[in-house]
Amino acid sequence: MNYEIQKWNNNKLEFYTAITSFYYPIIVLDGYLFEAVIKDDKTTLKNRNHLQIRALFDKEVYIIDVVKKEYFEAFLNILEEDHKEIVNAINKITLPKELRTKILQKNKLRSKKYKFPLPIECYYTKMRV
Repeated sequence: MNYEIQKWNNNKLEFYTAITSFYYPIIVLDGYLFEAVIKDDKTTLKNRNHLQIRALFDKEVYIIDVVKKEYFEAFLNILEEDHKEIVNAINKITLPKELRTKILQKNKLRSKKYKFPLPIECYYTKMRV
């Protein structure tokens, strides 16, 4: 994300060529996923389909989703619903007509370049550890 912000500033892109970018870092596990809870010196393991890791990088906190492979499709459906809510909220913002037209034109060009959604197999790769 910091790279994208730096690239934006370095290239001096046109004002309002994009409103924002969203990144969803996801780790997909083909195996077990457990949450460990420690209370009163007792450890309890809970089987989970999805957990979130918070990572500190360059003085910023990043949330990384960790998802079991068999839950990944359901997780993508949840992200799709979140995305719809974000789009609805953005669409309620009142923008000057010229700016809104320019943004919609740019997004049309972008959507021709990138076709989504991709087949689910395209979203993960097998990793050897």
